Amino acid sequence: MASKYVGMTADQMKRAIEAEEKAFEATTWSDGYLIADLRKSFEKVENQEHWKNPVNFLVGSKVLEKWEKEEGITLEAIEEGITFYQGCVAKVKGLQALNAIHITSPGYIC
Repeated sequence: MASKYVGMTADQMKRAIEAEEKAFEATTWSDGYLIADLRKSFEKVENQEHWKNPVNFLVGSKVLEKWEKEEGITLEAIEEGITFYQGCVAKVKGLQALNAIHITSPGYIC
């Protein structure tokens, strides 16, 4: 059986694979969330150097409210996104004096 990518350039193959991944994530559920939503939530807080690195993110309550209203990103979805992508449980600590939430994780677990 021939590859479905026969005759494509590397850029065309990359775009086709990305489109397939996007379609898969938009229709596949994990623990009550679409994988696309877990990705979107995780990407808000992931370590910018590398997604496998520990998370250490401070978010204001107002920003979190805005994310939920405009993008459907909740604190629960962020926590589940960390578990899905890093294989660990996030720690969430409310910081009332700052009106913020501190989200941490140890990073990707092999």
